[in-house]
Amino acid sequence: MLRLLGFSLTIVWVCACTALPSGWSLRSSQLEEGVVRTTLDNGLKVVLIEDHSAPVVALNVWVRVGSADEQASEAGMAHVFEHMLFKGTERRAVGEIASTVEAAGGNINAFTSFDMTVYHITMASRDSAVGIDVLADAVQHSTFDPEELTREELVVLEEINRSEDSPRRAHSRATFETTFTQHPYSLPVIGTAESVKSFTRDGLLDFFHKWYVPNNMAFVAVGDLDPDKVMEQIKSAFADAQPRAGLEHPRPPEPVQDSSRSKIVRSEFEQTLLGISYPATSFRDPETPFLDLLSMVLGGGDSSRLYRNVKDREGLVHGISAGAYTPLDPGLFMVDAVLEGDKIEPTLEAVAEEIERLRAFGPGEKELERARVNLLSGEVHEKETMQGQARKYGYFETLAGGIELEEEYLRAVRNATPEDLKRVAQKYLRADRASIVVLLAKDVRPDLTDNALFAALDVGLSAERSVTGGEQLAGGIHTFTLPNGLRVVVKPNTTIPLVSMRLSFLGGLLAESEETQGISSFLSDVLERGTEQRSAAQLAAEIEGIAGSIEGFSGRNSFGLTGEFLKESLDEGLDLFSDVLLHPAFDPEEIEKARVERLAALRRSEDNLSSKAFEIFQREIYPGHPYRFRAIGTEESLGKINRKALANYYETYARPSNGVLSVVGDVDPDAVVESLSQYLSDWTGDSVVSLPEREIPSPASEARETSLTKNKNQVHIVMGFQGLKLGDPDVPALEVLTQVLSGQGGRLFLELRDKQSLAYSVTAFAIEGLDPGIFGVYIASAPDKLDQSLAGLRSELDKLLNGPIEEEEIARARAYLIGSQAVSLQRYSSQASLLSLDTLYTLGADRHLDYAKHIDAVTLDDLKRVAKRLIQLDKPVIAIVR
Repeated sequence: MLRLLGFSLTIVWVCACTALPSGWSLRSSQLEEGVVRTTLDNGLKVVLIEDHSAPVVALNVWVRVGSADEQASEAGMAHVFEHMLFKGTERRAVGEIASTVEAAGGNINAFTSFDMTVYHITMASRDSAVGIDVLADAVQHSTFDPEELTREELVVLEEINRSEDSPRRAHSRATFETTFTQHPYSLPVIGTAESVKSFTRDGLLDFFHKWYVPNNMAFVAVGDLDPDKVMEQIKSAFADAQPRAGLEHPRPPEPVQDSSRSKIVRSEFEQTLLGISYPATSFRDPETPFLDLLSMVLGGGDSSRLYRNVKDREGLVHGISAGAYTPLDPGLFMVDAVLEGDKIEPTLEAVAEEIERLRAFGPGEKELERARVNLLSGEVHEKETMQGQARKYGYFETLAGGIELEEEYLRAVRNATPEDLKRVAQKYLRADRASIVVLLAKDVRPDLTDNALFAALDVGLSAERSVTGGEQLAGGIHTFTLPNGLRVVVKPNTTIPLVSMRLSFLGGLLAESEETQGISSFLSDVLERGTEQRSAAQLAAEIEGIAGSIEGFSGRNSFGLTGEFLKESLDEGLDLFSDVLLHPAFDPEEIEKARVERLAALRRSEDNLSSKAFEIFQREIYPGHPYRFRAIGTEESLGKINRKALANYYETYARPSNGVLSVVGDVDPDAVVESLSQYLSDWTGDSVVSLPEREIPSPASEARETSLTKNKNQVHIVMGFQGLKLGDPDVPALEVLTQVLSGQGGRLFLELRDKQSLAYSVTAFAIEGLDPGIFGVYIASAPDKLDQSLAGLRSELDKLLNGPIEEEEIARARAYLIGSQAVSLQRYSSQASLLSLDTLYTLGADRHLDYAKHIDAVTLDDLKRVAKRLIQLDKPVIAIVR
């Protein structure tokens, strides 16, 4: 299936039919009920899917043009064009597109790939007509104002700078440059600084007139909609659009690769990445389903061959995976690993050996079935959100030639045999078509050569192989207390056959000290690595065998376990979940593996500059308080965490009296609680659990600034103040105030990005906790714009304190918050998290049901009061990564 590697996302910080008019088709008898697919007279394809499970609609316009369709002088233009479509039309001024959508409670975004540009809105269904009008207006009537083009080019240049600070993007780009020698997939989607600087308004208009025509577009709408009404709105919105004849997409074909290739990239990054890629299929190729299954057998999850053998058994890598990237033209089959420089050759040998074993013998029946179950379960998860469905149908309509071809893909997955996977492995994963790409620091492995890589590959190829009872609240929410004191919250939802669970305990950073920081996160990792009855490999295999998931989590105030299972596998899932909860192994060998991985992750985190800015900000604003700690810990603290420390922490805090378990999905509340009682009958420990004493932080008494210097292309600034506690009555007002600053229609974006072109990323944030949280603003800009960026942030905060706040801004913020809550709660896992944590923090399991009422009640006076309560411009805490 299509992978998203190579896409360039535009990030938004808060992107029964009767007679029909001419040009419309009736619902096809070959498509399932509730699906309409047609082509209008002007060539515009329209796909409508009814789904009334939530009052949400996803609206997409898919334009069949991407970076691979550009001429040399247009490199990156599809991506810049994506940016410019939000910069005003003949009817809407700059910023009005985003503000119109957000005022209707929605969010708008876009992405560009090699093959397409997609504009999408997710919003409350009652305002879908607004979304249709906005999308149609943007893709037909954008004005491409010269001044806005100049500003947006600066923003895109910052985005290019940002991408150059990412080791994974650098490795991906080198992989595509090595594998594709003639085809434009070798070029970056985003373009280069030189090409972007050369763009003109006339050039953009030529690009627009060439590609943005109805017979090169598809409109996909999914959700709580009336197909007849929506079809009429789309037809009206595109009534004046004229098709263009001769709509070819000429691309030079990639020559057949007849020998292995390699590339060693020396960089400023600290981590080492290794990739092996092979030319593969296009999305519409009938062998693509077999390659997708093959990638899951080889490197898709903890029970895959590469994970079990290369990572767990041999300990050669920190992370490893495989995937099939299958776009419009033939793509790549890739294996990627994160590792240390001295493990490159043995890892290549081990990976090559696993690939050759698959080529020689194919997968086992159980391996294939596990891969098949997990791949098909993706169908269930895709249907959980409207945008997930819209994206899936859009791919099939634009890349495969029609949404009905999804069934052909799924049929191939269901009917695939081990011999099918063996055949495609032999056809595509050939040593003479392998491309090896290594990214590593300049001073690491100076002895590494291309010949050494080829030699390691040959060693692996020639290796010898062998075959291997409670209260009901509003909203259908039920609450129970088990005999051992565990509180259980259940919300049944039979829309899809899926069940999500979350067990939360008070703890997290609040239960850590300077010496033990990172232990909550360490524990959440180790919990997944085997039980007294099941090894780590056995546990992973059984979980993936039922297409489920069990994961640990940790945060500032809590830690615990999550689980998600298909309804038909719930009994097996509960058995596995309870085993992980009640009988964690804390295997010393697995602890050491986790320690090595976490130390490597700690080093890699030095490349994430925005996170570093927030890290030093929290240290400065929380002196003496555990909220200052890094969730992952430090090298010193990670070195001290051992089996005894983990077991003691778990025994102290993972008690039923300290926890809340939520269950959301296709269950009967009484039946699932009865099952839980049986599975957890041996779990005791009803004594009261108390968090360690800590000094509650006070607001800063004076201005404080801290900084960190990195040799990178951007400066990251966090400016903030002490915020609110969970449950504070001013939290709704603070959320509205934060949203007035945030989003594409917010003050920070419009002023500092759109008008002053200071940054690609700018936002406001508010985080509450059991102890006082934080409120502040963030911007990433060029180093020479540091002073201007600081002044800009101060100015916008000062305007909140002393200037007017328009009712239109408040209305937009209210509508966005209410709409985004509806969107976010589509996923069962999101609902389970909310129910568990709100109950744990004594906020009430049904608190979220009154969210819209509380947000709508926020007044201008509330905003001014909260602003004056929190914003002390003479006493800010400022953190800068220079």
